[in-house]
This record gives sequence, C-alpha cells and structure tokens, in this order.
Amino acid sequence: MAKTKILKEGWGAAPNAFYVSAMRTTDGRSNEVESENQQWVAARTEFHTAFTALDDAYQRSLASMATLDIAGKDDERDVWGQVLEQVAKQWARMPDETMALHGRRVLQVFRDIDFRTSEALVAENEKVTNIEQRFAEPQLQQDLQAMSLTEANRRFATLTNEIIQLMAQRSEESATRVQGELKAAREAMDQVFANFVELTNALIVLGQEPALEQLAQYLNADYKKIEEQMAQSKKLPTVLVTSTVVGNHRYSVPEFAKWADIVSANDKAFAVDASTNRIVSLAAKAKKVGGLFLTLNGVAVKPTDAVDAKKEYALIAIDGGGEVTPVTPEE
Repeated sequence: MAKTKILKEGWGAAPNAFYVSAMRTTDGRSNEVESENQQWVAARTEFHTAFTALDDAYQRSLASMATLDIAGKDDERDVWGQVLEQVAKQWARMPDETMALHGRRVLQVFRDIDFRTSEALVAENEKVTNIEQRFAEPQLQQDLQAMSLTEANRRFATLTNEIIQLMAQRSEESATRVQGELKAAREAMDQVFANFVELTNALIVLGQEPALEQLAQYLNADYKKIEEQMAQSKKLPTVLVTSTVVGNHRYSVPEFAKWADIVSANDKAFAVDASTNRIVSLAAKAKKVGGLFLTLNGVAVKPTDAVDAKKEYALIAIDGGGEVTPVTPEE
C-alpha cells in the first residue's frame, strides 16, 4: 500500500501572509509528533528555529513593536481628543451663559487649530502641541476644570508626548531594511522547509516512523485549505490605488480588512514606515521621486485603518511636515 507523503515541496511566490501561515501550521503539527529518530528531531528543531526567525521578521515587516505601541496610543489619544471636543460642544449649548462660555472658549481652540483625528501622526502631534500651549493659559485652565476635563486633557497631552518619543526612538528603522530581513528569513526558510519535507518523506517510505505518515496527512489537508484561501483571495473585492508615478493598481480586500492586511498580502508593493506609521510604496519609481505614501482624500492612511473598497486611494509624496505634495510622472 502506497505511503502518504507530504505533497507540498515549496511555496514559491505565495504572498507572505499565506506563506507564514503554511510554515506556522508545519511547525505546530511537527511539534506534536513524538519521534525517537534523532535525525528527524534535529530537523524539526532546525525548522522551528528558522520559523521563529521568519515569524519575527514578518511581524516586524507589518509594524515594529514601537509602531504597534504608537498605533495603540494614537487610538487612545483620539478618544480623549473627542471627549474634550464633544463635552465642550455640549457645554457651549447650555442655556446658562456662564457655563456656555466655558464650552465655547475650549471649543474655539479646537476650531482655531482645525484638529482632526484622521490626520497623519506628524501633523496631529503638532496640532495637539499647539492646543496644549493654548490650554496652558489661566482662563482655559479654569474652563477645563469647570467642565471636569482637566484629567482628560492631561491624558491627551501625555499620550502625545509618548507618541513623539516613540517615533523618535524608531526613526532609524527603515522599511527597506525590515523588508530585506524578511526576504532573507524567507529564503532561509525555503531551504529548511525543503530539507524537512525531503527527510520526512524518506522516513515515511522506509516505514520507520508511523507518526510521520499521520503528520503528512494533517499537513496535506492544512496546505489544501491554505491554497484554497489563496485562490479565494483572487475573487475578493478590490480597492483602487491611483498614482501618476507608478500607475493605478487594484488589490484584493478580505472581509473586515485593515490596511496592515493589504500590506502583508502585497509585501512587494507596500511596507509600513515605522518612523511615521504610514504606508509607503516599494516601487522603484516611487523611490526615484523621494518616496510615495498612501492617502485617502489627501490624508495619510494608517496601517490600522479599515479598507473601504468603494473609495479611491492615492499614492502621493508627503514631506516631513505631513503636508501633501502632488508629484508628476517621470519623463
């Protein structure tokens, strides 16, 4: 009776998200196998080491730990900013003129500075800093205290300072370097995977390790599911990203996808710039014009933003201050 061997010998050009998923299930399944064959145990250990390095590089390619911290703190800061603004609006509508005046003065600061939570981090940091300079005025301090917003404003300011510090700490981490590390880890993983499959299949044919044939059955089923998911991803809705420099392209959008998911599935097209928490184009033409960032209606898109396939996104140049600067195609 024919032995069941592992049918998949390599994953070729599979997108990173599916590739890592395949390696993860291989690592998990093989760790459940009890074997006395020291050669195979050593190969399993080598596989686990290579996968750990791959997974680490993959996670950092999506967003560094500092970037993840930045995203979480930015989301929290947005909440406190909305609390300050919404409470001020409610007070501004009160029939008691003294109470309404507290709200109007605080609300006017937000309007003067045109604060929006959808802006790029650099621009939002600058605006919060300007708001806090205004809030330091004695009258506005009294207004905040009257509306019980002193603690909310403290959190608003503290989170902004923490975000600025984290961005400074990670400013040296380039998206290109991180992507290079992932490429190297994947190439190493390819070889280890091929060696692992070759040895496992050889031992199955020899009939020395019955548990390995069951492992092959599990892995073949797992790989089939992953391949089906890859095929299904090609039938998903697509989002349009336009650019006068690199051209217009469409990308598949899984259900409830964040832009970090699109970056992961299209790692040759996009990366996350850890220093700004923006999505950048990896196209050679983009690099020639100084870099392109993903935007929606002129506002830089964050990796944590949900993808709206009904809207049109654009790759445009953004300078260090966060202002959008249109660019022209190459001659």
